[in-house]
Formats: sequence, C-alpha cells, structure tokens
Amino acid sequence: MITGSILAAPTPTGFIGCAVDTLGQPGARVPLLLDLIRNQHHGDAAAVTARYVHDHPAGWLMLPDRGLPGACYCHTHHRSMNRTFTERTADARHPWVYVLNATHLTVLRNRGNGTFNNAGDFLWADEPAADPGAPLRAWRAVYYPLHDCALPNILAIEPDPDDGDAELIVACLQSITVDAATAADALLLAHAAIARTADQADH
Repeated sequence: MITGSILAAPTPTGFIGCAVDTLGQPGARVPLLLDLIRNQHHGDAAAVTARYVHDHPAGWLMLPDRGLPGACYCHTHHRSMNRTFTERTADARHPWVYVLNATHLTVLRNRGNGTFNNAGDFLWADEPAADPGAPLRAWRAVYYPLHDCALPNILAIEPDPDDGDAELIVACLQSITVDAATAADALLLAHAAIARTADQADH
C-alpha cells in the first residue's frame, strides 16, 4: 500500500526525519520497527536512528524487513535530494510519523498545518505486566512544551531521577516526575499530567 510516512529522531522542539514512501500505516510499520530494534539491534535505538534516519537524507522507497533488503534513494539518481522533514515541514503526503525515542516508539498522526495527534507509544523493552501489589518507582518524563501547536510531547522516560537538570535547561526541556510500577504506566501518567499542565497554561 502506498502510504507515506516519516521515520524520525526526536529533537528539542519535536522531530527530524526522512520520508518513507510505502507501507506507512501503523499496522505494517509498528511491528517492523519493534522487530528491527528489539530483535535485530538488541534494543539499540540510537544505532537504528543513525543508520536508517541520519544516514539516509534522501529517504526510502521501502524500509528493510526480514527477508527483504529495502530500497533507499541514496544510491540512485535521487541521492542528491534532501527529503528530511521536521514538525514544521511535514505535509499531508506523510500522514504518519514514527519517532524513535531512546526508550520507546512514538506514533504521531499528522493532521496538517503543524498539528499532530499522539496515536500510541510502544516501549522497546518488552515489559511484563505489573503485579497489582508491586512497589512504585519514580520516573522522570523529559519533554518540550509546545503551546502553539498540537504536537504531542516527545517523552524520554528514565527511572530513578537525579538532580542533573542542567542539560534539560540548556535544551529548553522540562521534566516531571511520576510514580509508577512500569515504564508503560509512567508514559500514560506523564501524558495525562502534561496535558493537564497545558490546559492550565491555556486558561
């Protein structure tokens, strides 16, 4: 199916990534990316981002899959093209954006005019379901607050937060701390808390 998408890395203001011209719907792309990072690259999201995003500014016709080599434009007559996009330049030709965070995959639905909806988060680490009596852990959610468009906040979830907030301040990021038994629960709580903060800022 010819459904365009963007494979992206997070930035302080949103994302930057390259175009992928086919099979961009979540039903096909999410399983491929989870397998690529979880199984083929042993959880190394940074290596996948470098290889498939930063090293391919001309983008892809089709991403590699098990048994299929994939097809990029970097080794064709299109190699001089720069088909990189950000949250400001992504257009309607690419209705889906897949952001490769350090801890998880974020799926964004491109609504046009610089607006996006968060369509889901998928952890790279396959967590077991939390025991209802399991103790809670402190997690820090790092995000960039955008109040001028509907771009969901890109989160980096880290257990056991420390006081090292200097890098966050330099990058214009903010962070909140949530208590949860698992990273998946922490993501849900963080999204809810950030949404409340944004609503309060708008009123």
